[in-house]
Amino acid sequence: MTGKVRWFEPRKGFGFIEPEDGAGDVFVHSGNMAGFGETPEPGTIPFVQALEPGEKVQFEVVQAPYGRQATQVRHAEA
Repeated sequence: MTGKVRWFEPRKGFGFIEPEDGAGDVFVHSGNMAGFGETPEPGTIPFVQALEPGEKVQFEVVQAPYGRQATQVRHAEA
């Protein structure tokens, strides 16, 4: 799934993504970003450390106890 970052607070490590399908915002936590804390391989898309408002991202959605949550969040391919 793809969407745009609505807002993200890097000091707290969370925010919300607005999916392109219009299904409503999805919570995102820095621990659910693809490759978080890993060293990226040369020639690969860098892992996500922080998100910028309006940035396009790809992600999977899971149902968490408190609502929909984004996992495997990564920069959308151009």
